[in-house]
Amino acid sequence: MNEYKVAVCIPNYNMEETLENTILSALGQTYKNVEIYILDNCSTDNSMNIINNYSSKFKNIIVLKNEYHLSMAENWNKLLRSVKNCDFINILSADDILEKEYFEECISLYKKSNETLSYIYSDRYNIVNGKRIDIEFFRDETKLVDRDEAFLLNILGFHTAPCQLLINFKKLEEVGFLSTKFGPASDMHLTLKLNSLGPIGYIRKRLIGYNISSGMTSNNRMLKYMSVLFYDLKTNIIENNIPDSLKKFKNKLKLDVECFCSKYCIKSGFADYKNGGNLLNFKEVILLAGTYDKKIIDSDLFDYVIIKKETDIKMIESLVNKTFSHQSSIKNYI
Repeated sequence: MNEYKVAVCIPNYNMEETLENTILSALGQTYKNVEIYILDNCSTDNSMNIINNYSSKFKNIIVLKNEYHLSMAENWNKLLRSVKNCDFINILSADDILEKEYFEECISLYKKSNETLSYIYSDRYNIVNGKRIDIEFFRDETKLVDRDEAFLLNILGFHTAPCQLLINFKKLEEVGFLSTKFGPASDMHLTLKLNSLGPIGYIRKRLIGYNISSGMTSNNRMLKYMSVLFYDLKTNIIENNIPDSLKKFKNKLKLDVECFCSKYCIKSGFADYKNGGNLLNFKEVILLAGTYDKKIIDSDLFDYVIIKKETDIKMIESLVNKTFSHQSSIKNYI
């Protein structure tokens, strides 16, 4: 029986090229107790025609439309708060894809768990320029993951996109939906808050197609902005939402977050430089990384690029890899 009710929430803004496939993937689920909420954020393309076409044919599609354009977090919160009488919720961007058995697999694991899970997530494949790219499985087997391990994994490096999560709606209400403070990283902040509440479920199948934008590493301003957000939201979570059992590790976790943020800066910045980006932009992100992690300032990479102003890409790549040879591990905490 499909006794649990699932709500798929699709926020849309000018996504006419991919929106139809996203809607079809939600409609095509083998698990049938599903409602689909679509909120259009003042699109100027053909999106509303596509949405209205499907809502006229399927009674389980609820259409909402903003009178004026909202920020991502504000828009998502409006969409999530519009949902009525559901048990689980999935936030599906209008360019992502659900494999047909996604909900059935998630609900099945939840029923077997005998625990109140914050969310269930599956592995994914990435969609880059319309092509499917299978990424490595995150774990060796489908399993339940306790609260502390789930919290640490997301603090030490994000592994989930919003579309991968089937969220327990009561837990979503408990954390207060999305914070508007963290802009485009608000979804990551939400996941971390959910991690602080309880165990999660993991499914070792690629049941989500996640559309990857190439704009992040090619936009130096956005790269620096996201790096600052990552640092801010992670330190905020460690300060305010860390589980009691991990509070003794608070200072060490903050140091690992500094390492993560400097690593994100430099590796993303180098990927841009290696692909023909501006050297000055790469130097700027190295300097930014040094504000998170003071070891960067004393590194051979900093000396080679910033002090000596050398530009050999192969040498820089070897120094980047050397600088971040250490990998933070949850084994240091549990």
